[in-house]
Amino acid sequence: MTIRKTVVLLATVALCLATLVGCNTVKGIGQDIQSGAQAVQNTIDYELEQSQQW
Repeated sequence: MTIRKTVVLLATVALCLATLVGCNTVKGIGQDIQSGAQAVQNTIDYELEQSQQW
């Protein structure tokens, strides 16, 4: 096996392992994104309320 094939094989195995480990965190990432979006929405709502009071 050549060095290039060995490197490609090791990179592929590493990518597969990283993907399998990442599967457990997808739900957490989704929750983080949802939380961030809610914070943005709250800020927009607050700013709209403040602008209407003027």
